[in-house]
Order: sequence, then C-alpha cells, then structure tokens
Amino acid sequence: MVKFKERLKTIYDDFYLGKDLLILYPHFIEEFFLIKANSKIFEEKGRLLSYDELINLKENFKNLINYCIMVLKEDHQIKIFNSLLTLFGIFKIIQHVDILDTSNPPFLSLFFDMNASNLNIIQELIINIENLFHKNNIISPIYQLSFKIIISILTIVEKLNDNQLIEYFSTQNIFETLFSMIIDQTNYLDDIILILVLLFNYKKYMNPPNPYIMKLSIIDEQSSLNRYGSYVAVTLDTFNKNFSENKNRLNKNHANHSNEREQLENKSSGNWYYGLWNSLRISPTAYQSDLDARDISGEHSYRISNDESSSIALLAFYEAVYSNRSFITTLTHSHLDMDHDCHVVETHANPNNIPINTLNQSTNKHRIANNGSRDNLQINDDLAKVNNSYAKELIGGINSTQPKNLVTIFLEYTSIMFLNVKENFDRCKLCCLILTCLSEDHYSNSLMHDLNLNFTVNLHRKPLLHRRKLNQNGTLSPRPLICFLLDLLSEFLMCHLMKNFPHELYSICLGIVHRVLCYQKRAKCRLPYEWNQLWSALFTTLKFLISKQNFFRLCQNDSNNSEKLDDTGTIQYFYLPLINQIITIFNFFITFGDNFLPSPQIYDQLYYEMVRMHEIFDNTQNLLNKVLSDQDNTHKDLAFELSNSFVNINAIIIHFRSKINFVSDRNNIQSFSPEQVLEIIRCNYDSLTLKLHQNLYVYPKYNEENESAFMEKIVNTMLVLAKDANKKPLEIDYFQILKLLS
Repeated sequence: MVKFKERLKTIYDDFYLGKDLLILYPHFIEEFFLIKANSKIFEEKGRLLSYDELINLKENFKNLINYCIMVLKEDHQIKIFNSLLTLFGIFKIIQHVDILDTSNPPFLSLFFDMNASNLNIIQELIINIENLFHKNNIISPIYQLSFKIIISILTIVEKLNDNQLIEYFSTQNIFETLFSMIIDQTNYLDDIILILVLLFNYKKYMNPPNPYIMKLSIIDEQSSLNRYGSYVAVTLDTFNKNFSENKNRLNKNHANHSNEREQLENKSSGNWYYGLWNSLRISPTAYQSDLDARDISGEHSYRISNDESSSIALLAFYEAVYSNRSFITTLTHSHLDMDHDCHVVETHANPNNIPINTLNQSTNKHRIANNGSRDNLQINDDLAKVNNSYAKELIGGINSTQPKNLVTIFLEYTSIMFLNVKENFDRCKLCCLILTCLSEDHYSNSLMHDLNLNFTVNLHRKPLLHRRKLNQNGTLSPRPLICFLLDLLSEFLMCHLMKNFPHELYSICLGIVHRVLCYQKRAKCRLPYEWNQLWSALFTTLKFLISKQNFFRLCQNDSNNSEKLDDTGTIQYFYLPLINQIITIFNFFITFGDNFLPSPQIYDQLYYEMVRMHEIFDNTQNLLNKVLSDQDNTHKDLAFELSNSFVNINAIIIHFRSKINFVSDRNNIQSFSPEQVLEIIRCNYDSLTLKLHQNLYVYPKYNEENESAFMEKIVNTMLVLAKDANKKPLEIDYFQILKLLS
C-alpha cells in the first residue's frame, strides 16, 4: 500500500510539473485508475500553484479529464470510482482559483474555451454520468460522487445564469433520469433535488424556454410526484421538529432559572444583605441567571438557522406548486412517522369521516340594494350552531399519531419563519408566494376548505405579554386547513407592525386573504371560524398605517420606511395600496358576506365592529383628503379610488350611529352594552341602503416574472450554500467499496 501511495504521489508531482503522463507512463490509463485516488493531496498541490502556473497546465488538465471520461465508459467500478474522485478534485481546484483570483479572466473560461469542440468534454462527461445511472449493480459511492460532480459543475461560478457549462445540460437533458431516481435513490434525495432545482432556474425567463421547467410542468407520474412531495414534507418536518425541540429546551431552562431565583430569594429572606437586594427586587446570586433567562426568552430564541436542506426543499416546493398542476394532488396525502424511506399513504385526519359542516348551499342571490345581505344567512343559522358545537366537541381529541400532510407541515414552517422576519425575509416571502399559488388554485382551495378533512397545525406564535393562553389542556382543535391559514395570516398582520415595516409581505398576505374569500364566495363555503380575529388584525393594521403617517414623513429619506422618495423627490405612499387592499376586503365582507359567513350573528358582529372602530375609518378618510388636496401628489388617482370605496362603510357607520344616538336620546342611555348595540343593528337593516361595488372578486393573477429579481437572488443564495456544503470532505470507506465489489 505504501508503494502505491508513493507511486500516486510521484504521478501527481509529474502532472503539476507539466509532464506528459502518457509518455512517462506507457500504461498510465490501465494502471493509474486502479490505484486509490487521493483527491485531498491532488487538491492541496493544485492550490499551492499560482493562477499563471495553472494556466500553463491547462492542456494537462484537459487530457486528464479526457482520460477520466474514457474510464467512465468501462465496467470496472474501481476504475470508475477513482476517475470520478479525480474529476471531483479537478472541479474543486477550478472553483478555488476563480474565487481567489478575480483580477484575471475566469480560470473556467480559459480552461474551457467556449467553443463547441472544447465544450464537448463537458457534454461527454454528462452523457457518461447519465449512462452510469442506468447501469445495474452500481455501488452507492459511485452515485454519490456522480451527484457531487454535477453539483460542482452547476455551482462552479457565483451566479447561476453566468454558468455557460449548464447549456450542455440543456442539450443533454437528464430530467427523466433524475426524476426517476427520486424513487430509487432515496439516500441521495438531497443531491437530486438540489440538482433539479438549480436546473429549473437556469435562464428561467429567457428564450428559448428552460427545458427542465417545461418537463416539470407536464409530468404526471404520481409515484415520482408523491416521492418529490414526500421529500419536501420530510425535510420541512425535520426542521420544524428541531426548532420545537430547541424552543422547548430553552423554555425549560428559562423555567429552571426562574425557580432557582425564587428559591434563593426565599432562602435568603432573613439575611440583611440579601434583604437589601430583595428590596431592590434583585437576587445577587440569581442575577446572572436572570440575564441568561432574558436572553433565552427574548429574540435570541427565534434565531432560525439558514440550513441548506430546508431552503432547497422550500424552493423545490415552490417550483412544483407553481409549475405543475398535477403536483397539487400530492397535498391530499398524509404522512405518518415520515422519514426518507417512508411510503406515502393517503388517509384522512378524521378517522370517522364525520363532517364538521354540511351546510346547505344557498342558491339565492344576495340582496343588497335595500336591506343589506343578512336575509340569505338565516336559512343556515341552525345548521351553523350544530356544526360549531360539534367543532367544540372535537377539542382534546388529538393524539400524537395525528396524520400530517404537506400543507400542515408547510404552515407550521411558515409560522416559524414569521417569528423573525428581519433575518428570514427571503424565506418568508417565498413562503408567502407559495401560499399565493395555493390560494389561486381551485383544487388546493377545495382541499383546504374540505370540512371533512380536519387536521391540527402547531402554529408558532411570538410570546406577547397580552396574549391569552390558548388550549391550556395542551391539545389542539382539528379544523379545516383553511382555518389555520387564516390564523397564520392574522397572526402575521398583528405581530409585525414595526419601524422597519415589511410592506411587501403585508401586501402579499392581504392578497392571499382576498383570494381565499373569493373562493369561499364562489363555492359558498361556510367555515366554523372566528372571523373576529381576522377583522381585528385588519383594523389594527389599518390603524397602524394611519397613525404612523407623520413618522413616515419625518423619515422619508430612510429607505427602510414605508414612505420613500422617488427619483424626482416625490413622496411615494407605499401604504396607500395596503389601505386599498384592506378596504377591499371589508367591502367584500359587506357585499358577499351572506355567501360564506356561517350565521347572521357573524354578519351582525361585522357591522358592530365597523361601528365601534369608526374613528379608524374617519382618520383614513382624513389622510385621503390630504392626498387629494395636494395638487402635486402623484397618487391622487389611487386616493380618489379609495375615497369611492368608502361609500358602503360610511353608510353603515352613519346609519347605525344615528340609530344608536336616537335610542340613547329617547331612553336616556349613556352607554350601551355590546348586546344592546347588536340588537339595534339587527332591528335596523331594512332602512340601510348599500351600493354594489364592481370587481371586488377580481385580483391580479400571480406572475412569476414579476418576481424574477427576487427568485434570482434566492437561487444564488442557495447556490452559495450548496457550494459550501459541496466543499466538505467526502467520507468514503475505500475498504467498504472493495467489500461491496467482492
């Protein structure tokens, strides 16, 4: 063995001295690839050379690559393995040189002249690697190295679209081969999915169309799509579990610190020294523990790791949801005890298949001209009561074997991302774009709104002091998936009203709410849902936008704020479109609420909340009047449109406030209880006249090209993560390889 190592080292030295190996070693190809390759030594020697010295060895590198490719055509697996290991070292050297020396032309472009004759080297390499995938009885280390080499080629430059070597993956399309391996090669799913995701995004918006994304859009083989979806589900679920475990551990440590502090304070209550500290409400011994506990319970507990696997899975999920209509069917599959070798099974979360809601679908059109929208709700009132009571009975009926599906896992993952938007903005936005695609798809909407499919989703929430404890018995109520989606969106709207206001995410989330309501209006789906929390989130967001207008003006030169200056120095009111979205949602509830609200009482509650929050709407109109009065403001058209949208809201507020004042004056009542106000509202619908707004159910369809810059950014970020992961040393037992081949 020592003799072979010395011979290999001599060959490497001669190679880097620029000598012709075929002349020095007449049987080089037959002998060299039978010796165990040492990529570590090969790379170390290459990294010691300067840029110019490596350029002089260009022909030697090309010849060695050709020798390796020739060996790939053979059936001798030891030689194939050593040739792949050598190729892997060569590409790592090329990558290393281009990173260190940016002043000279890229080493890759000099190493491979961008001519067809030279690039045939890469094309032939791709063809031979694909042929390896189709051979029988290939040992697993060969698969591992093959995937690593493909990843090295795809990540050899910093930006994906600048990598001209990927053009040859378009010429030699390996999509079918890779997608079929999703089922067979479960040990290398991370590498396969990464390769596919990178190929999906290469020059995605250019002509001719990306052949890989075209192939993805038409594939309908359920077994491969299910395995693809299962990979995404398993990866995201693993991330969720790790986060929950860390969170529980930190909470437990925090509780232990608090208990220790209390014990020390009680024990030292008779000591004058400790008494002095206690009078200041501080225990000297527990002071450091208190600081640690604060750190544990504060924002540090929500620093979320930017791991490669979950980022790849998230982007893979997006590509499938956006491009492939057939993939939506995999959302119906539930997964029990998932792991990478699991089989996907189709099941329902409700084992007895008992519907939570079987409301009759009213065929009556809404009546809005003279008496509002309340009449059509009355026919469903009794049934809604029955279904709501049944939903309450389900609380506490969930155990640890509750099935999960891709949507439940993804919703939990999104709630984790929402905990720290500042550090995870890109992943938060990608999650929101996925939810946008799901909310636009009729099939996924029908799945999420199916009242017979009930799941539980562990939505992670910020530990706000005013928040009441939910589910104190430690259980979750099974509900339709759309209920958890609305909970998630309401939570986001409530908890991110801050100085660095993420207006882009708010716009996407409000768009998702609008799309969900449009589906419910079309399907006349009545959810057993507490709509008050969504209305409260909308009111709170609107109040924040209006109350912070002066702050935005003072900070108009700060690019992080919601009001910025354009090139002409004109203030851009980025919060006006958000206000427009919120008002549109309220008008949607007013106009079409009889189609999807579960009972007349909920509709009454909507009007009650609007009357109660009338100051918010008054302040909003005052802001719009300021914009309209400014002759130089470029947003007058939007402000005028917004003012017209207030017709019904103003009519409701003025009408019912006048009725309340009338009752107050007649009966000399200074203040009303909520029940009294609701009774006044119920008795005065007949005299209320509302306007039918047009196009409330119309929303702009999601177009990925509008997000091309963002998608390119997130792909390049993932490419850097993949490149760093690919640099890790390979853990391959050479004796195990010999054992497999024996």
